[in-house]
Amino acid sequence: PGAATNSGLGESSSDEAEERRPDPFEMLSLDDVAAPPRRQ
Repeated sequence: PGAATNSGLGESSSDEAEERRPDPFEMLSLDDVAAPPRRQ
């Protein structure tokens, strides 16, 4: 149930927030996961 954990626990609150963003931000979210946070 790793997927279920990703969708409910606060541990992935950051990931969840990025997934809820619009399409253009979704692409950035993938880049953020692969690369360090350059936006912050």
